[in-house]
Amino acid sequence: ECGAFLEGHFQLASGKHSGNYVQCARVFEHPSAAEALAKELIARHGLGDADIVIGPAMGAVIFAYELARLLGKRAMFAERKTGKLAIGRSFEIGPEHKLLLCEDVITTGSSLLELHEIIKGIGCEVIAVTSLIDRSKGFELPGIPFYPLLKLDLPAWEPDECPLCKKGVPLHTPGTKKAVQ
Repeated sequence: ECGAFLEGHFQLASGKHSGNYVQCARVFEHPSAAEALAKELIARHGLGDADIVIGPAMGAVIFAYELARLLGKRAMFAERKTGKLAIGRSFEIGPEHKLLLCEDVITTGSSLLELHEIIKGIGCEVIAVTSLIDRSKGFELPGIPFYPLLKLDLPAWEPDECPLCKKGVPLHTPGTKKAVQ
C-alpha cells in the first residue's frame, strides 16, 4: 500500500543483487503502520523480557524505537563509524542487561552478526532476534530464537552471478553500509 516492495535491479546492503527490494523506510513514514506491525510482532511472540531493544542503523532505528515504546523498554541503535558498527551516542549497556536485537530486513544478517559480537564483548544476554522481513533463507544466531514478522523468498545473487547484470538491467543502490562521516 505504501510502495515498500520494489521490483527492478538492486544492490542490497549486503552487496548482493536482487530483482526485489523491500524499502521499510516507506512503511516507517507512516507511524500508524510502524505501530501496527510492531504490535503484531509483539502479539505473536511476546518479546517483553528484554531491558533494551537495539538494532543497526539506519534501517532498524525506527523499528527498534517502536518496539521499545510498545514494550515500555529502552531503545538504542548501533551505527557505522569508519566502516565498523559501534554502539555510541552515550548509550549505556552493561552485562546485566537483556537485549532484543532487531532489524528491518535480513538478507545475510551480517549487520546483526556484527552487532551480536559487540554485545557478546559487553557480556549482555540476547533473549531474541526479530525483523520485519526475513529474506535470508536461514539466518540464525545459534541458541537465540529468531522471530521475523514475514518471510519472503526473494532471490539474491553475488554480483558476478547476477542474471540482471548479464541482461544489462540498470542497477539501483537504495541500501548502504557506508560509514557515517
